[in-house]
Amino acid sequence: MPLAEPVDLPASAAWQRALHDAVVAYRLGPGDALALPGFHPQQHHPAAILATLLAGATFVHLTPADVLSRPALLQEQPITTLGITPALCEALRKAPIARPPKLRQWVRSVDEPLDWVAWNDLVKKNDLAGVPSTNLLVDAAAGGAVLFSTRRPGSVQALALPAAGQPYALFDATGSGEPAAGGAGIFVPMPDGDPKKDGWFVLARRGTEFLWGGTLVPRRAGRAFPAAELAERVSEVPGILGACVVPIPTGDPGARWAFVLLAFAGALPDGTPARAALSDAIEAAIREDLGEDFLPDRVTVLPLYPRMQGRKVDAAWCQRQYSSGFLAAKAQHPVFRRLAGLRGLVLGA
Repeated sequence: MPLAEPVDLPASAAWQRALHDAVVAYRLGPGDALALPGFHPQQHHPAAILATLLAGATFVHLTPADVLSRPALLQEQPITTLGITPALCEALRKAPIARPPKLRQWVRSVDEPLDWVAWNDLVKKNDLAGVPSTNLLVDAAAGGAVLFSTRRPGSVQALALPAAGQPYALFDATGSGEPAAGGAGIFVPMPDGDPKKDGWFVLARRGTEFLWGGTLVPRRAGRAFPAAELAERVSEVPGILGACVVPIPTGDPGARWAFVLLAFAGALPDGTPARAALSDAIEAAIREDLGEDFLPDRVTVLPLYPRMQGRKVDAAWCQRQYSSGFLAAKAQHPVFRRLAGLRGLVLGA
């Protein structure tokens, strides 16, 4: 963050981190093959492809749609290290396959939500109990993996270690800028790291390793969700007067956050067709102009006028109103619906 601000990546950091990843994280050498189907391209692929090239290995490109529809594709490739996403985990649980013949390791991104039951079921159904697994946390702005775990056959744990050769420090999670007093705190690369700029996730020491403790602010699988960009684009959809994104904690495994888009449409006719049409138009605009990554978990079109803060919707007001249930109640209450209609008549006049 902020998403639109470029980050300098020195060439020395890019190739050194990629070389470390090839040797330590992915365990690649000449003749090996790495596949990361479904791993976020902007987060993982630049560094992973460079690591593969430096190792003299092969990067196997498989589209998520193809693999999810036919998991047996994994058996047809000479994959030695395979990245598994939660979506691929579910696909392999539903349609188990024989272990790829050359597979020596599989990896998962530690910032993805961790459903212990699902991942252990994956290991049992796909004969992965004897294959070492590794957790990774890749930061493209750092040039590669900043965390990786010890390889453990068949193990699924939220454990990690700072990447090889990377000095680090733990700082107090309150934002004071002081070093952490105990074994838990904000991870910051050193010696030039700034706790307020570079620290965005929490680790808790467990023996010689760390437990992943999540991010300081709501994120989607560890990545910043582009709420401001999304709200700005949705506000341009005809019929929408303003929009904001509200993060909501869920009860899903891994402490996953859901991102709800609130789109204010002013006075609307009674019934659901008008709302459904606006909701479809919003999703189409997001897919066409921004891409699938920008799609929120839920789109809620409200027959109300937003509270503005300058030229933008008051996000703090939206958070309070939505979390308390007041916003949903107002959208259904006849008094507020009539007030919105009256306001629309006044503004129209």
